[in-house]
Amino acid sequence: MLWESVSMSKDIDNISIGFILVGDETTASTRHRILEPTKYFGDKFEIEFLSFRAHRSDFLGRSLSNIIFSIKMVLFSFNKDIIYVQKIPLPGYLVKTLSLVCGEIVFDFDDALYTSPEWEDDRPSRRSRLKQSIDASSIVITGNPNLSNFARQYNDHVYTIPTSVPKEEQVAVQNSSTQVTIGWIGGPGNLRYLELIKEPLESILEDFDCELKIVTGEEPPVTPLKNHQKVRYATWSLQDEQELIKSFDIMIRPMPDTEWINGKGGYTSVIRCMSLGVPVVASPIEPLSEITSPGKSILFSETPNEWYDALERLICDDDFRKQSGLKARHEVDTQGLWTEDYAREIQEILECLHTQ
Repeated sequence: MLWESVSMSKDIDNISIGFILVGDETTASTRHRILEPTKYFGDKFEIEFLSFRAHRSDFLGRSLSNIIFSIKMVLFSFNKDIIYVQKIPLPGYLVKTLSLVCGEIVFDFDDALYTSPEWEDDRPSRRSRLKQSIDASSIVITGNPNLSNFARQYNDHVYTIPTSVPKEEQVAVQNSSTQVTIGWIGGPGNLRYLELIKEPLESILEDFDCELKIVTGEEPPVTPLKNHQKVRYATWSLQDEQELIKSFDIMIRPMPDTEWINGKGGYTSVIRCMSLGVPVVASPIEPLSEITSPGKSILFSETPNEWYDALERLICDDDFRKQSGLKARHEVDTQGLWTEDYAREIQEILECLHTQ
């Protein structure tokens, strides 16, 4: 399988890179930041993957699994030119051990691992390991400026590259039926954020011929609108993701203005919908505003009235909805948020690191 230590080239003149991954192809950050971009790498790169998720064992327990995986990481790193650690905060001694058996260390993260979402307890041990990983790495790559600002406290060689999405030739076709589909897609833990717009969303569903379609990975999902008759659910899968998004006429993404949310490395679900020509209404999060054009390629709403007004206009004005979707797609193109663009930037960084 793609994520299990698969060699992609054997040319001895290549730059050998070992990617140590937090997840696999079903993990959004691993898929969008590593697995998809590396498909566009040039022939000079010899690539192997080692996934923490693929080697995690509930039977052995967390502590023993971590010890075994640490040993595997060291063995995996032998004679590699570059070890690229994705989103796994490692103790400083382990990063330094890896650097003794390979050339350079790259650390990549696209979440605010120095804090926690509001539904989790604070994790000072993770924050400590994150600082050590950043400090001991040759370079650090993050998903947004806030993460880079944190990383620069411990490392002078920091690059900011927002998470990318694959470029599809066809965009979503606006629904020909009179009923408009408002879509939400994301992990089950983020469904709680629908509570932020429960009032205007309920009013919209009552006032107009529309439905809310929730796409997530858990069944039945926990949501403030769970029992609403105009809300339906679809289970996310990698193979169905594109078609599920294309079934949206509008995408919504309410988010709180927290340190955790402001540390997201690209707001991939939003950019993915924009890339397929689906107009988006979202909360005005600063990092998202830096990679979009508020009021043009995306509609930002904060108060209940703003959410209602934005959704009402998109529902009632078919032409505005279509043009908003096309502008969203164009924004992804203008900002260079395609996987090929991301792959090119990463290749340049890795080549420079190898030749310095």
